[in-house]
Amino acid sequence: MAPVSLKLHIYKDGSKETRRFSLEDPSLRDVLQRIVTDWGLSAPMLHYADEDGDEITMTTESEWAECLRLSKQPVVLYVRAGRSPLPQPLEQHADPVPAELERIAAEEKARVEAEEKEKARVAEEKARMEAEEKARAEAEEKALVEAERRGREEKARMEAEEKALVEAMEKARVEAEEKARQEAEERARVAEEKARMEAEEKARIEAEKARAEAEEKARIEAEKARAEAEEKARIEAEKARIAAEEKARLGGLGTPLTGGQGTPLTREPTVLSSTRTSSESHTVASATLKWVLEQYYGKDIIERIMGGEAPPAEAFFSVKVLDGPSSLDLHVNLQQCVKLMQRKIAELLTQGDVATAEEWCLHAEEMLPADEAVQYNLACIRCRQGKITEAINRLRKAKELGFHNVEHIESDPDLVPLHGYQGYKALIVSMKDSRRSHEPEQPQQAPPVVEPERPGPHAADIQKLRAMGLQFNEADICGLLDAGVSLESIIPQLVKP
Repeated sequence: MAPVSLKLHIYKDGSKETRRFSLEDPSLRDVLQRIVTDWGLSAPMLHYADEDGDEITMTTESEWAECLRLSKQPVVLYVRAGRSPLPQPLEQHADPVPAELERIAAEEKARVEAEEKEKARVAEEKARMEAEEKARAEAEEKALVEAERRGREEKARMEAEEKALVEAMEKARVEAEEKARQEAEERARVAEEKARMEAEEKARIEAEKARAEAEEKARIEAEKARAEAEEKARIEAEKARIAAEEKARLGGLGTPLTGGQGTPLTREPTVLSSTRTSSESHTVASATLKWVLEQYYGKDIIERIMGGEAPPAEAFFSVKVLDGPSSLDLHVNLQQCVKLMQRKIAELLTQGDVATAEEWCLHAEEMLPADEAVQYNLACIRCRQGKITEAINRLRKAKELGFHNVEHIESDPDLVPLHGYQGYKALIVSMKDSRRSHEPEQPQQAPPVVEPERPGPHAADIQKLRAMGLQFNEADICGLLDAGVSLESIIPQLVKP
């Protein structure tokens, strides 16, 4: 026969072991002997389950043969340790005594009952465990179903929130774009309105200024013409009167009075220095000269000189008697004279006596009309009198005579009222240009080092738009980006036809 494969479940001292081995054509005694030898069991009892699932105890060879016939390989056996030693060979006890049989039967019955109880307990335990397993499985299934339901609800909630977020972001983007567009339109409208109002205001101011300047110019010209006519008439009358008086009293003065060589002028606070030295000579009206002499040397200076009195020390004139005491020839150093008069004019202006300063300045102009310092002082006096146009004309004449100290003109408090007039501004520019053309050329300076400009926070976006060839205002784009508008929203607006 072929080898028989055996699978043994050994129950010993409350524990269970499973062993497997093969025997060549084994008998029941061979199996029991192997169990006793290998595992040290005393009086082992063999059982197997028949086709009905009942546990069958084997004590004879015929029962062993029946077990082999019914079982499939491996043959599954249940082994329990007994209380009796291993029985003698079965052949020697083929006919056991009745007492022994009864004992064996009783033991077998007790064992069967114990096994039945154990079976019942195992079945009960199995049923309990199955019930618990079923309950656990049902609970797990229920929990799984509940988890799936919650998962579906959570997914639906998240999808709803995602949809709401997308809609809110889209709405915010549209609102931001609309707001940016409205703000851009409003800025353009405000800028256009501001430019229009500024243009209108500028035109109105220019027209008003031109009208005021024209009116002021006409008024000043008329005032100037009237004043010049009155002054001319007064001077002529005064000259005629003085000439008549002098002719009647002294028989007339000799040759006309001429000016000699002078020195550079040194002047007080509102009077500037002139570096021009004049060598020209010209005739001065005797009335003007007499007025100047009387201001410095007394009312009777002519009478005293005619009487033989010598001129005062360091006087700005010299005397030569012609044809006796009734005729005199006075030679006057006009620049020295005007120098003294300028000091007096400065003193009078400091004291605020503009009218007297004007009288002195007009006499100085008659004595030395080509002196730029005299013209400058007349400009200060006319400005104090509110005669703006004449003041500007006097400054222009001083420039033509060689006066170019622009810094003093701009800082002179007497000339501050002129600063808002176009004629004054044009004159200052002309004087600066004229002075600049006479200055030596300065060595060319190295160009300043220009540090590279640091990129702004939106430099990458601006570069991207430029790479796309789009036309845009960089400041407007940066404003939109600062307001939170995305670049993707701005690009469609720029590519619109």
